[in-house]
Amino acid sequence: IIRQRVDDDELDPSLRALGIRMVGGSRRDGATREWLLRRAVGRTKWLRRKKLLSNSPEMLAALSALAVYWKDDPDAGEAVAMARRSRDSEIRHAVAQPRVTGSMRAVDP
Repeated sequence: IIRQRVDDDELDPSLRALGIRMVGGSRRDGATREWLLRRAVGRTKWLRRKKLLSNSPEMLAALSALAVYWKDDPDAGEAVAMARRSRDSEIRHAVAQPRVTGSMRAVDP
């Protein structure tokens, strides 16, 4: 249900970011990883190379979740590495000091 609400553009960006953090910290399945990656990484138009999406609360929340819960995954690691090299200090900060809020832990299916 939370994913559906986040995907709905009617919510405020800060609420969508909160939903992304909640989903990112509650599930450790491939579908969630892909869902988070779609919110953080896109492709260039010309050569279709991977690139970080524009800085937004949702993108930062997705990057942070990837850095915390999927740090050993190759695709998530690539996104985190791009973020660490970013010129944008907010993006670097999102992966340099990933936050784990509350006592939620990722659940293995």
